[in-house]
Amino acid sequence: MTDDGITVGPLPGCFEPSAPTTRRQAATFPYCAQGSPAAGTGPFIDVDVGNFFGEAGTWMTTRGITHGVAPTTLAPGRPVTRAELATFLYHFAGEPPVEVDVGGNCLQAGEQHQLMAAEALSFQLLNKLHTGLGLNPLVRGQAMDAFAQTWSVTLDSLGSLKHSGGPYAENLGWLSNGSVSAEAARVMNDLRLNSELHYNTMIRHSYGEVGIGFRQSADGWHAPHVFR
Repeated sequence: MTDDGITVGPLPGCFEPSAPTTRRQAATFPYCAQGSPAAGTGPFIDVDVGNFFGEAGTWMTTRGITHGVAPTTLAPGRPVTRAELATFLYHFAGEPPVEVDVGGNCLQAGEQHQLMAAEALSFQLLNKLHTGLGLNPLVRGQAMDAFAQTWSVTLDSLGSLKHSGGPYAENLGWLSNGSVSAEAARVMNDLRLNSELHYNTMIRHSYGEVGIGFRQSADGWHAPHVFR
């Protein structure tokens, strides 16, 4: 990585391989791998576009690698999660088809990192749809995420699809297959795009906030999305 100009480490002669990686650092790795191209201005108010890290964050957005944690927020100083980093690299690679060996212990049903990765990718796909239609990107609301995640657990325990009757518009979904988060999020998104009712909810102009929940168990995935 040093020879290719991707990183020089946090200090001269020091790599700190065990130190946490921030979202700004994770942005600079693929940016430098592409030769640090000019990025122009971007939507993030928490990065300085004249700063090297700001250029990297803006470039990530223009390439569709990330939409940030909110439409105007990159959260550059926050540690990057494994799910976020995997999503960055997957988009950077052009979203290739995924073949996954599900025989190992790392893909046990319901593991938290799998749920977080499915939710993150689902959010990316929603905003990719919005961007393509010229709509404002959605924001993930913490309270709405908690609502959707709680309802996903309830749906799993019920073993059926049922609207909560809560304060939000809802898209419900159940998928019997989908061994891993990327597969589940993509298939669920495709199903909703092909359902007029679900699609209209996804693109309604008056909605600016979304909450996303995924729940994996032995009989598949439950994935409620709530909007307002």
